[in-house]
Amino acid sequence: MTIDLQLSPTTQTHLEQFAAQAGKSVDEIVREAIERHIADEQVEAFSAEETAAWKKRFREWAAGHPVQRHHVDVSRESIYRGRGE
Repeated sequence: MTIDLQLSPTTQTHLEQFAAQAGKSVDEIVREAIERHIADEQVEAFSAEETAAWKKRFREWAAGHPVQRHHVDVSRESIYRGRGE
């Protein structure tokens, strides 16, 4: 499919610079952007029933794990202590 886009000179310049920095053609950059946009729309297209079912399964999964009744130190400092940071 061929699409003709009318871009402002500034947008065209930015697009060309972006493509050059990425080592890709302008066509590749535009095609990838459209494909990402379509993929994002498909992810957001879940129905309310699908979302509710997923939430139910997640809550059931989470309920199957024990609750920690003591303090668990998950700070960055404790995780990387002694590793030269």
